[in-house]
Amino acid sequence: MSGIAGAILADRERSVPSDIAARQARAIRPRGPDGEAHWSDGHVYLCHAHRDTTGFHESNLDQADVPTAIVADIRLDNRAELARELHIDGLATTSDAALVLAAYQRWGEDCCSYLCGDFAFAIWDKANQTLFCARDQMGVKPLFYANGANGFLFASELSGVVSPGGEIEETRLAGFLIGFGVEQELTAYRGANRLPPGHSLTLRDGRLAIRRYWSLADAAEPHEGPAVEIFRERFGEAVATRLRGTEALGAMLSGGLDSSSIVAVAARQLAGGPDQPLRTYSFDYKDNPHLDERQYVEAVLDAYALHPTFVSFDDLAPLRGLDQLADGQSDLLFAPGLPKMARLFAAARQVGTRVLLDGHGGDEVVSHGFGRLSELAAGGDWFGLYRELKGAAQLFGESPNRLFLRYFARYGPGRRLQRVMLRMGAGASGPPTSTALAFLDPAFAARTEAGDRHDAWQQRLRQAQASERALHAWNVSMPQVGESFEALDRAAMAAGVELRFPFYDRRVVSFVLGVPASEILQNGWTRSLLRRAMQDVLPAKVQWRRDKIDFGPEMRLGLIKHHAGILADLTRGDSPIAAYVDTIRLRAAIDRLIAQPMALEAGELFIIWRCVFLSLWLRSRHAAQ
Repeated sequence: MSGIAGAILADRERSVPSDIAARQARAIRPRGPDGEAHWSDGHVYLCHAHRDTTGFHESNLDQADVPTAIVADIRLDNRAELARELHIDGLATTSDAALVLAAYQRWGEDCCSYLCGDFAFAIWDKANQTLFCARDQMGVKPLFYANGANGFLFASELSGVVSPGGEIEETRLAGFLIGFGVEQELTAYRGANRLPPGHSLTLRDGRLAIRRYWSLADAAEPHEGPAVEIFRERFGEAVATRLRGTEALGAMLSGGLDSSSIVAVAARQLAGGPDQPLRTYSFDYKDNPHLDERQYVEAVLDAYALHPTFVSFDDLAPLRGLDQLADGQSDLLFAPGLPKMARLFAAARQVGTRVLLDGHGGDEVVSHGFGRLSELAAGGDWFGLYRELKGAAQLFGESPNRLFLRYFARYGPGRRLQRVMLRMGAGASGPPTSTALAFLDPAFAARTEAGDRHDAWQQRLRQAQASERALHAWNVSMPQVGESFEALDRAAMAAGVELRFPFYDRRVVSFVLGVPASEILQNGWTRSLLRRAMQDVLPAKVQWRRDKIDFGPEMRLGLIKHHAGILADLTRGDSPIAAYVDTIRLRAAIDRLIAQPMALEAGELFIIWRCVFLSLWLRSRHAAQ
């Protein structure tokens, strides 16, 4: 993780004002504590904050009179392949940024199609007076920009392109509160946008052009060969490429299928090397056995040479540290577990870890295969549906018979009866209303068209649920995926570590999206492809576990026990969220949480958390003005 920023003024006769340069440098400084470089050429300014996680400085700002300047936050995974294509010798001493620059000089703006890895970079071409920026295909590395009459700003941090007191983008705020995705480029500040994943931008003669260079819809590979073998190979490569650059490596280890698979594969690849055993970091709940996954963690520890650290989370205060993450100059984030993750990241940094492998994205990328259930029902394969439901139903906590009847009612002969019943019900009670939508202040909801936007979002989701491939693609690419990367990035930056996500390797994603649904949900086993690929790699106890710990009760009880004051402040007369939220309805939900914490609907619990975050964010924003 490094930081990049820059400014290009519209007036070429002016120099970038020092206050803008200073604000941009300040915004990205926490991302790169190992060095800082600046470069200016009249109306152009570039800045790079360096964090040493790849062994290279990823900018050429310290080189005098270069015709093309580059700043990058990058880790390329196909370095050798690129070097061959570009006829570059001495790869061991060639930085990733230098490879990108060579690719740009060879292929121009099409260079991104040749890159594999996590990256955000900016290239200033002096001869053509052109700025070219790009972001990786999956959106792991952040990049924000603002284009105005006076010039163009870009930065790894939103605060690098937003002025204190900037106008709030209310559409984004409504989407945050309700939980629907808005346009990916929108941020909480009007006029300040994010470059979407898989996109590049070009600024030439004051004209901004944004182009998609990679599409998930075109990425799925035709399925050929044994899926399990190919997946095992791709996943192994994804882990291996994320081990390079530093010996200060660690990995999250929750005891679940995703993190355990990464740790096991990494431990095998590191075995026999000169390095110390891979460090792992796990939650510890000695006093709360219903939350404790230590038996699964220890199964992995018993199988491989690892250096474990357990961090106690008994008696968790779930909002502790959230005020530091709710930066009013950054975007809004929905991540209830983020403060907890930030504490684990900090524990890793305290013992010297600089890079952490993380299992985030395993559920989305490998997929549970639930879309296959709809496919079987729509095709009338009721025997096949029931066979799969017998295993999959355990994840839902319901009987397979009850779930089968739901599918039969929706897709079978009973759907005509269901439609009649729905029409009768609609006539009696009116259209259904989203729980979260009802919490919005009516005037705010109206001017942001929140209801229409929410309905459109729900319609797209229903369409995606029609097949496994459509649902799989939806889960990998919806805007919340990018938001979760930004949330984790912010927590990691605060702790001083870099996160790497093997499941979000472009080559893994492209392969899995092309795999038939029957390889993913098979014989009642969700995520069957990953489970089978981990044969003889993972302990069977982890490989074939079906359950997942529900940490919802921890959140509910922790809010009541530790944060009564924060909850009370939400609905006071001077609460900053009063302009956006129906505080009377919110107060009633908080009272229900306090009276019967386990009875409160999950949707209402989430709206309370979102309101807490928004309140902290608005207060931080006000303090910065």
